Amino acid sequence: MAAAISWFIATSSNNSVAVFLDTLGDKEFIWIFFGMYLYVAGSLLPDADSEDRGSGIFHYLLIVPVGYIAHILEHPIAALLDRPRGHRESLHTVVGITIVSLVISIITSMIIIFVFGANGTGIQLINGWLFLFGALFVSQIVHVVCDFHFRLK
Repeated sequence: MAAAISWFIATSSNNSVAVFLDTLGDKEFIWIFFGMYLYVAGSLLPDADSEDRGSGIFHYLLIVPVGYIAHILEHPIAALLDRPRGHRESLHTVVGITIVSLVISIITSMIIIFVFGANGTGIQLINGWLFLFGALFVSQIVHVVCDFHFRLK
């Protein structure tokens, strides 16, 4: 799979990206692919706390499952933080972002390992999980910072 994508990139634009992808095995490529997926999903994920499900997280078919996981996690996070449920509440906090990132990155890691067979040594699996956690955490932090920025205007 990585070879097919690197061929496409090599024939269309920059060769350095294709060379990089050629050095990756299929297992590493799967981790990077899911990390990019979680980064994109995470940019909308804090809005999973909207009551009317009007957020984009519930309208893009490929990221709906991640949105529903975050929506389910909203209830215990709100109780833990003693905050009301609602938009820009529990999922827009560092604790909420950390818990959601932790749970979703663990679930995604299990999917990668058991469905795609991307197993490896213990340190490789920990590095893969940290990559997924980091991608999801950073994108949610960026979302919250942007929400705060626009609230100031």
